[in-house]
Amino acid sequence: MALASLIPHYVFGVKSIIKNSLFFVDETTVVYPAGHNLVFWNLTEKTQKIISGTPDTDGITAICLTPNRRQIAVAERLVPLNERIVRGASPSETKAQSPIDNQAKHPIISIYDINSLKKKKVLSGADVGSKEYVSIAFTCDSKMIAAQGGGPEWNLVTWNLDKQKVIASAKVSYQGTDAYQVQCCPQNPALITSIGVGFARTYKATETQLRPVSTGVSKKENVVFLYHMWFVEKRESDSENEVSDMDSSEKQKDGTCIYSINTGELLLVDGGEIVNTISAGEDQLETVESITQYSKGFICGESTGIVCLYEKQESGEFHYKKINSIKMENKGVKINSIAISINEDWLVCSMENNQLIAFPFQNLDMVKPNEVPKDMLVQAFHTNVITGMSMCMRRPIIATSSLDKSVRIWNYVTKTTELIGWYPEDALSVSVHPSGYQILVGFVDKLRLMNLLLDDIKITKEFNVKSSSECAFSTGGQYFAATHANAIHIFETYTCANIGNLRAHSGKVRGLAWSFDDSHLLTAGIDGAIYEWELKSLKRVRENVVKGCMYSGVASVKDSQTFFGVGSDKKLKELDDAIIIKSYTSVVALTQVKIPFGSSLLFAGTDTGSARAYKYPLSGDFYEVRACTGSVTRLCISVDGLLLACAGEDGSIVMFDIRDKERSLMRGSRKDKDALEWATEVFINRNDIDEIRQNCLDLENKVVQLATYCEYQLKAKELEFGERMKETTDIFQAEIDDYRLKIETMLQQRAEEELEHEQKGMEVEERHAQVLQDVEAQFHKKMMIEVGRYQALEQEKILSDAHWQDEITVANDANEKAMQDLIEAYEDKLDGEKAAYQQLKEDKEQAYRDFEEVRRQHEEDQDQELEDTKLSYEIMLSSEKDTLLRIKGENGIMKKKMFEFAKDIEIQREELRLLFQQKKELYEIISIMERDMIGLRKDIQERDETITEKEKRIYDLKRKNQELEKFKFVLDYKIKDLKEQVAPREIELQETRETVNKMEAELVRTHTLMEKRGFQMAEMKLLVEGAKKEGIRMRQQIADSGKLLVHFQNDFYNLSQNLENSRDVKATIMKMYDKYIKGKFTLEEIDKNIITEYARQRLFLEKKVDNLSKKLYQQGENHKELYTRTLEENKELIRKVHDLRQDAREAKAAAAEEGSSNEVSQTNETSSKEVVVYEVPKLSNDDIEKLQAHAKNLEQLMAVQAERIKYLEEMLDKTEKIELRPKSRQELPPMDDDL
Repeated sequence: MALASLIPHYVFGVKSIIKNSLFFVDETTVVYPAGHNLVFWNLTEKTQKIISGTPDTDGITAICLTPNRRQIAVAERLVPLNERIVRGASPSETKAQSPIDNQAKHPIISIYDINSLKKKKVLSGADVGSKEYVSIAFTCDSKMIAAQGGGPEWNLVTWNLDKQKVIASAKVSYQGTDAYQVQCCPQNPALITSIGVGFARTYKATETQLRPVSTGVSKKENVVFLYHMWFVEKRESDSENEVSDMDSSEKQKDGTCIYSINTGELLLVDGGEIVNTISAGEDQLETVESITQYSKGFICGESTGIVCLYEKQESGEFHYKKINSIKMENKGVKINSIAISINEDWLVCSMENNQLIAFPFQNLDMVKPNEVPKDMLVQAFHTNVITGMSMCMRRPIIATSSLDKSVRIWNYVTKTTELIGWYPEDALSVSVHPSGYQILVGFVDKLRLMNLLLDDIKITKEFNVKSSSECAFSTGGQYFAATHANAIHIFETYTCANIGNLRAHSGKVRGLAWSFDDSHLLTAGIDGAIYEWELKSLKRVRENVVKGCMYSGVASVKDSQTFFGVGSDKKLKELDDAIIIKSYTSVVALTQVKIPFGSSLLFAGTDTGSARAYKYPLSGDFYEVRACTGSVTRLCISVDGLLLACAGEDGSIVMFDIRDKERSLMRGSRKDKDALEWATEVFINRNDIDEIRQNCLDLENKVVQLATYCEYQLKAKELEFGERMKETTDIFQAEIDDYRLKIETMLQQRAEEELEHEQKGMEVEERHAQVLQDVEAQFHKKMMIEVGRYQALEQEKILSDAHWQDEITVANDANEKAMQDLIEAYEDKLDGEKAAYQQLKEDKEQAYRDFEEVRRQHEEDQDQELEDTKLSYEIMLSSEKDTLLRIKGENGIMKKKMFEFAKDIEIQREELRLLFQQKKELYEIISIMERDMIGLRKDIQERDETITEKEKRIYDLKRKNQELEKFKFVLDYKIKDLKEQVAPREIELQETRETVNKMEAELVRTHTLMEKRGFQMAEMKLLVEGAKKEGIRMRQQIADSGKLLVHFQNDFYNLSQNLENSRDVKATIMKMYDKYIKGKFTLEEIDKNIITEYARQRLFLEKKVDNLSKKLYQQGENHKELYTRTLEENKELIRKVHDLRQDAREAKAAAAEEGSSNEVSQTNETSSKEVVVYEVPKLSNDDIEKLQAHAKNLEQLMAVQAERIKYLEEMLDKTEKIELRPKSRQELPPMDDDL
């Protein structure tokens, strides 16, 4: 039967504890370790490619990338011998994997191809002397890899990749201190550096050994080297043929390296010597944990979560300056790894708290120093153990809880984190409702039912269930169960009512499983018991108890009477009521078990971080793949059975595609046409909707306002630009006209110059023709003389040839005679030499015979001596052979003893490890029991206190109840009265609300109007301030001009007094010129537009002044007229009052003398003239009081008129001080007095 396979699909998490574990394989893909996997994450497409870890290893410890980015190396830790698992499901698979098991006796380095993601090579050897590699690095030619081993040996090993053999090894830490990192020089493949606590060593690799190289940085003492990096000065070619051999590489330049130390300093080393020291931070606590290079310098990741950029300065080759710093997190978390993309578009950081942060590096200029950028891409993973995980049926989400005090909702379709909730207590368990809109979370203090809103997780109900390590919704979602110690509490989901508590376990409950129809519930505990409960009667219907086994997981099967359990006994058991149907033993403990409804597969998680797929019904065969580092804490399967999610102790979530060759799980796939689509609805509060609507309305209003404002500004800009265009056109047109005039002038000058040059050319040609004739005549004369000389020389040559021919004949004869004499002489000398040669040959033969005789004698002597020496050495050799045989026997005995001791040590270590593991398990059980006891004691105490308080409360309530019954009758009567009063009050309240709404609308309109008026007032104030300043300046200029005019008048008067004396007049005029004119005025050409604008402004101001003067004069005349008229009216009224008072006095006197006046008039009637008497009207007291009141009113009116006059005078003064004028199209230069 073919097994199903688990294909890694996506990983939520990162293993940030590994330093230097971030690399860009192309422009947008970054590779990093997560769990026991290697993840290739595309930043733009948000997709992943995953390489699973090697079986029989205990996690990834280091990774590195080749310089040409074609291969990647992964170092994995050794698993102890007794923990190794034979992977596979069949004997053939076990045999196929045996070579890996042989290699797994030592830590391994796997080489993968980047494009195909297939394993190419595996390196494993005993020279490392440790169970792990802490750091690995490729050389620049990608032919060799340097691996730094861990403790206790701390050996540095170099591997030949072609031969897959160890080249050399060397111990880097002599005091046993930790080694951190190894790097290879990018310019010299033979140069390797290693750093650690108290040392920084440099080695030169040869064909057989690692030779130490003395450097300046290696002499530093009491320093911890945290990180170092070689600067890449020139990128290597992709072709391997262009890289030189190791012998020729020794002649290359070593390059520059930078070291980070624990004092916060950066050491720049070139050629083995420290050339510069850079202080990374103000505080010594700010240490550099990672470094990477970019085009302008290098980038450092500090322990405070800040990324610093250093740029190379022009002042020196090794001078760098800090130009910017980026804060990756507000919490100040240490940066363990940092990488920048090839085209420098992305900067990715791996934080100590398992967070992965990507920042678009091209937006660096928009980031302020020590500020967290807003456009970062943050992968918010769990930072601690994942304690709970649940997968929804209707929505593609996974809910997880962790000891980092957070609850997270993941979307496994969009590969994003939808919601994050932070809480003050640790979250121990979580379960998602099948609808996907509610979650149940068990905290240390309480059990909480929460709603999943659009952007928040809101608490709906809290239950007094503490430390619930397991909770689960039923299959239909109408019930949920939660554990507390050894009790299980059952609640209804929609009423939150407790329908029952199940108590039967003697230990903590560690597993819950609902049946498919929600009629039964399976529970498993650390007491070794599994119970099946009937929900209707809340009673046990089946039970299975295995003493000594602490169950950690249980699963039920649809339409079957059996169930499955896993625990500390390392067995997968198929159980029924009180019997074990099947049991399969595993080398490692199984922590979780899940089986989908209607599936033919069963899934389990192990304490080594692996996920297994078993065939159901069980046959013992399984498929296994590495998932996490550490134990698998939770398992979940999607409703369609195509996706498996594993959560581990390292905080990572690994998702697998389930590939069943028999397609037993494809019936419920959502890829089918008839399958139900994922739910897309979300919960949201009504207040949030109202707020969003109000924000939308506000934004729409702002958009309308902005559109109006922009339209207004656009029109204003169009007008302004139109005027500017017109002015510019006029200016350019004027310049064009000027240039046309200049061109016409220049053309005219050119024509004149051409005529002048033609005339000069004709004159020059005439002069040249005359000179040419003179030169030709002189040349003809000279030629005639030279011809005569040539004929004479020709005659001399003929005579000389005849003379030299005679001399040559004589010389030839002499030479022939001399040659004959020389030949004869040399022949005689040759005969003598031949005779001497023959004599030397005979002497040589005699010397050779003598040499042969001497050699023969020496050989005989040496043979004799050799025989003697051989005899002596044979005697010594026989004795040495005897000694060697004896030593070999002793060595064999010692080796046998050593192997026996090694086996004993290994056995003892295994026994110790098992004892420690048992001790640890016992301590865990004891701690769990103690915590349970403490919790139970607290519960008992709290319940006692609650009972006491409730009894007191009941007594108080009874007493208050009696008092309240007394007031009941009174309150009923008052309620009736209040109901009668409520109706009219509600009507008044409604009217008042309408009035308030109208007043609010009016208030809004008034507020808007006031804002507009405020803007207008601000503009008017600015205009007034400008006018004031302009007026002050103008008055100052007028005052200065007045003073200057007075001085000029005085000087001119003095000049007029001396008009008769011409010399004095001239001297005085020159002084006046030097004083008033010289050096103060420059004749410059003024722009016509400025003159026009100035004339326009001056005309406007003159008209404005005239209008103001006329208005002022008219107001003055009106005021004078009013004042005069008021004075006249006052005078007339005063006169009338005076006359009335006089008439009143005369009337009183006349009334008293009325009688006597009549008698006198009758007596003198005949003798005197006729007297005419006018009757004065009588005034009563009321009339007098009215006149007095009228006079008082007139006095008040005069006072009011006086205040009005004073106010007009003040306005007149202000009008004189302020000169208002309209703002021109552009700011004009200041107006001088000379214009």
